[in-house]
Amino acid sequence: MTDPDSEHRRLVALGAFVDAETQGLAEAGQRLAAAQHELEGYVGDYLAGRRNSPSAFVDAVPAGQLDEVVMTLIASGTGELRFLRPDQWVLPMGQRIDTAVIEAVGSGRVSRAIYPAAMTSTEPEAVLARVHAGERVRVLPTLTARLTVLGSKAAVLPEVWGSPTSAPLLVRQPSLVAVCTAFFDQLWAVAVAVHGYDEGVDTRTRDQLVHLLARGAKDEHIARSLGVSLRTVRRWIASVLLELGAESRFQAGVEAVRAGWL
Repeated sequence: MTDPDSEHRRLVALGAFVDAETQGLAEAGQRLAAAQHELEGYVGDYLAGRRNSPSAFVDAVPAGQLDEVVMTLIASGTGELRFLRPDQWVLPMGQRIDTAVIEAVGSGRVSRAIYPAAMTSTEPEAVLARVHAGERVRVLPTLTARLTVLGSKAAVLPEVWGSPTSAPLLVRQPSLVAVCTAFFDQLWAVAVAVHGYDEGVDTRTRDQLVHLLARGAKDEHIARSLGVSLRTVRRWIASVLLELGAESRFQAGVEAVRAGWL
């Protein structure tokens, strides 16, 4: 038989416990609401470009300065360039950036761009200038937004994805840049090359190129041996490095052996 006093004490203790937990949950809810409010204000500051502390990783690009920002980042940075270009090839801004890309590729950097399929019948000359410099190009049926990834340090994307008039944002947060990179690479994997816009190296020449690289040959010597220009050699080297997933010529030699090229 249950002792009434014992049962009463148990119920009192249970009530006190429930009251304490309820109070704790209420306080936690208040802290969560305060944190959410602070986070919303923090994100708002970022998107408005009002936060100038060294820890800021997202900035609104001032109107009319996007081409200058991208050209400066290309000239001062390293690493592969990636572009989603739904319409920039017909814009003055895009044409100015073309010059910076052509110079970067000529110096040995890898650049890849994805265009909508309509590009091939709209104005191919601007695109071909980048292709002839060594940029690799593929197409998709449509592209919903602009995106530029500059190495592993920065990316430029619209504040509102899919809006051609949305203000551009400069992102320098490493994880976000990595997400943009992975997104581009997934699109690249399903995009297709178009005849006349893909100047990759053929298999026989590729093998000769890799053999020369493995022997430590300089670009000038490779150009003479293969009977092509120095710019073409550098474009082919960039293409081979990309195909092998290598970041250096030494690593390319190792990967070429694994792939059975040597």
